[in-house]
Amino acid sequence: ITLERQICLWRRTEQKDWELGEKIISLSEKSAALAAPSPFNILNIKDDLQFHYRATKNYSNFRVKNVKREKILPRKISKNDKIRVGYFSADFHTHATMHLMMRMLELHNISKFEVYCFSFGPTLPDDPYQKRVKKACSEFIDLNGVSDRMSLDIARSKKIDIALDLKGYTTDCRPEIFAMGIAPIQINYLGYPGSMACDFIDYILADHMVLPPEHEGYYSEKILRMSSSYQVNDDMRKISRKRYNKKEAGLPENKFVFCNFNNSYKIGPTEFRLWCNILKECSGSILWLLETSESAKINLKNEMKKVGLEESRIYFAEKLPSDEHLKRIQNADLFLDTFNYNAHTTGSDALWAGVPLLTLPGNSFPSRVGASLVNAANIPQLICKNKEEYVKLACRLYKNKKQMGDIKKTLGKRNKKLPLFATQKFVDELENHYSALVNH
Repeated sequence: ITLERQICLWRRTEQKDWELGEKIISLSEKSAALAAPSPFNILNIKDDLQFHYRATKNYSNFRVKNVKREKILPRKISKNDKIRVGYFSADFHTHATMHLMMRMLELHNISKFEVYCFSFGPTLPDDPYQKRVKKACSEFIDLNGVSDRMSLDIARSKKIDIALDLKGYTTDCRPEIFAMGIAPIQINYLGYPGSMACDFIDYILADHMVLPPEHEGYYSEKILRMSSSYQVNDDMRKISRKRYNKKEAGLPENKFVFCNFNNSYKIGPTEFRLWCNILKECSGSILWLLETSESAKINLKNEMKKVGLEESRIYFAEKLPSDEHLKRIQNADLFLDTFNYNAHTTGSDALWAGVPLLTLPGNSFPSRVGASLVNAANIPQLICKNKEEYVKLACRLYKNKKQMGDIKKTLGKRNKKLPLFATQKFVDELENHYSALVNH
């Protein structure tokens, strides 16, 4: 299923994919000897909180079945002591995670906090983001290639008060370290969009939109909610000054541009079918997607042909450096979100570049991030209630230049007054959470 989704090869119905996913989970639940599948690879199959929790619980049990968390007594912190916060990730370099949180690291109040960055990713001395991370934190500790036990000992030697896992169960994750216990308080944030379904993570950082109170029963963590979007943003992200008009982007000059720059595995048959319906209704429009592979391009073009649309209605954007990509996407008119797994960093990219995001929230964490972003960008009218409204609103915005103009005016380009891009306010609120946890 994972490989097929990556190349947009939809050979079965979505119902059949759900059933296959259920069988895989059930088998790994019944036999501890079987390797549980990574839950991150099936988040896009089904928007179902229970399905997600079961898949994640299975994987958690499989990864850390022989590990017990050792209790760590909290440090006694006097008024003059700084709170020690440790961020653990494999992505302290040019990566989507750093595109979001780099400025956050730089804005921490160093008179009250000591910030430690523990890296189990690549060592890249010339990488601009890694250079910034090293400069922003109190200490940068390279754990790449270091055993879990030794990594744990190194981390514990720093007497961290709060440890944040920025990877969860994504590529290059190391949950075993957290399972053994790094700090008295351990938090799941940003990298994995959902509960870690375990007993070694105490909190998850969220907001009321992405994790409403009625969903709390599907999370093993206690909830720390931000007043705006849980997803931090960098209010200093550069947009290239390079000229990049439609012609230079390889797009037709006089067409309305619907876009989506998510990875291809997030695109499912349901939303793509609706995108095709939108293109049929909006004859002067095109669809602009990220080019991820030749196979995905061929399969998506074939899907368009099946519904009677010409290949000339779909365009693909090659990958570019972040600042150039942000400049390029200003040629788009409206970002059409995916459903089971929304735009996350790509959603922030679009909104930062001034391109509105049309989204349809579901129930699970990854299906509600788009709504969280749009709400924090002060354009909640782009949060749809159902698929019919999603199609109708996309077509209405295509036809109504004034309404579209008003939305873009509200959004603006690089509008730092929007709650979504108020990085200093986000950091202040996050630090208040940290202080409250430590002084509880």
